[in-house]
Amino acid sequence: MNIGMLWYDESPLALKERIEKAAGYYAEKYGHKPNLCLVHPSMLEAEELRVNGMLVRRRPGIRPGHFWIGVDDEPAETPRPARAARKPSPAKSAKSAKPRSAAQTKPARKPPSAAPKNKPARKRAGRS
Repeated sequence: MNIGMLWYDESPLALKERIEKAAGYYAEKYGHKPNLCLVHPSMLEAEELRVNGMLVRRRPGIRPGHFWIGVDDEPAETPRPARAARKPSPAKSAKSAKPRSAAQTKPARKPPSAAPKNKPARKRAGRS
């Protein structure tokens, strides 16, 4: 889920009742029922839970007392593909593969000269 509604509820109601309340508000506001709710791990003992057909999952990034509720982008039955390793761009790999000769390298910076730091101001032509 990339987009959802963040709901805060620290009431003494049971977790299931608080989730149902948030789901009811979501359906009223957005016109369709949510199918996923993410909660802080301290709020849910099991790894997953079903509340009225909605999947409730634990996520450590959610603050305690908050519910991130919305529609899952991918159905739970579809396994998520593993991320592919990033390949270096051709421009970078071409640069790194080519060794530099001594003539191509930048010369070392010269140390500051021992000239006096307070130089007299230059006079401009045409001004007095």
